[in-house]
Amino acid sequence: MVERTATRLCLALALVVVAGLMTGCSLRAGNSSPDAEQDAGQDASPGMPYPSITSGFWHSCVLESAESIYCWGRDHEGQSSPPDGVFTQLSAGADHTCAITDTSAAACWGCETNDHGQCDAPGGSFVQIAAGWHHTCGLRADGTVECWGCIDSPIDTGQCDPPADSFLRICAGSRHSCGIKTNATVTCWGDYHDNTDPEIPAGLFTKCVAGGYVTCGLRANGTVDCWGSNDHGECDAPAGSFSDVAAGYNRICGIRFDGSVECWGGCYFMDECGNPSGTLVQVSSGVEHSCGLTADGGVTCWACETLGLGDYHGQCDVPEQP
Repeated sequence: MVERTATRLCLALALVVVAGLMTGCSLRAGNSSPDAEQDAGQDASPGMPYPSITSGFWHSCVLESAESIYCWGRDHEGQSSPPDGVFTQLSAGADHTCAITDTSAAACWGCETNDHGQCDAPGGSFVQIAAGWHHTCGLRADGTVECWGCIDSPIDTGQCDPPADSFLRICAGSRHSCGIKTNATVTCWGDYHDNTDPEIPAGLFTKCVAGGYVTCGLRANGTVDCWGSNDHGECDAPAGSFSDVAAGYNRICGIRFDGSVECWGGCYFMDECGNPSGTLVQVSSGVEHSCGLTADGGVTCWACETLGLGDYHGQCDVPEQP
C-alpha cells in the first residue's frame, strides 16, 4: 500500500510539472524542480510575490510567496476576505473561495449565507482543492475525491457524487466535476447543461479545467481539447501548443510557450475577449474578467465588463501588493 501510494504521488507530481500551475485551481510553486517549472513556462523564482492566481465570477485571489492569500473584486459573500493563516493552494468558485492550509486541511470562505454548505469543508487532509459554482471537491493523498456544497442546491446534478476511482487531479465547473485518473484519462460527473453528457475526448491528459458548462483538457504535447457547451465558441480551442490553460464561465484562456496569451469563448457585453499585451506565466478567468501573472511578479487583468458598466465589481481593480 505504501509503495502504491508513493508511486501515485510521484506520478501526480510529474503530471503537475508537465501541465504547469493550475489557475482555476491554483497550485503554489516551490517544491518542484526549477528547471522543470521553467520548461513549463513558469517563473521558478522563490522571490516571486504572486506565485499563483485564481478567479471566481467577479473576484480573484493570489497566493503570495509568503503563503498568504490576497483577493480583490466582489465581496458580498466575503469571498474576497480570506482568513489569516498559511496556505499552499487555492481555488475560487462563483462566490466562495477555498484553500488548503499548511496542515493539509481544507478551508473555505465567502459564505455569508452558506446556503448549500459550500463552506462546510470535511475534515482530514487534502492534496488539491477545486471550487465550482456552489460546490467544491477535494483530492486526498490516496487518490479519492470528496465533494461538498450541494445541500438543497437547485443545480445539484450529481457534481458532488464522485465515482469510486483513484485520481491524480480534479477540476470543478458549475454543475459538473471532472478528474484525471491514475491512467491519465478524464472522467466527469454531474451534467453540463440541459442534462447533457458530452463525450469526453479519448487519450491522455495532464490537466483539466472546468468552466460554466465546458471542460478543457491539456495534453502532454501542449494541445488543448474542450468539450461541453459551445454556445460561445468555448470548445473551439486554437491549434498549437500551450503551457497552461484556464477556464472561466464561458471564456477560456491559454498561455503559449512564448508567454503570449490567447483567449476564446464568450465575453458577454464585449465584442471579443481580447488578449493582453506582453507575456504571462499564469492565467485565470472569471465571468467578465481575466487576470494573469507576469514574470516579474505583477498582476494584469483585462476584458472587464459587467452589464455594460465596465469594472463594476472591481474585478480588474488590482490592488498594490500588501
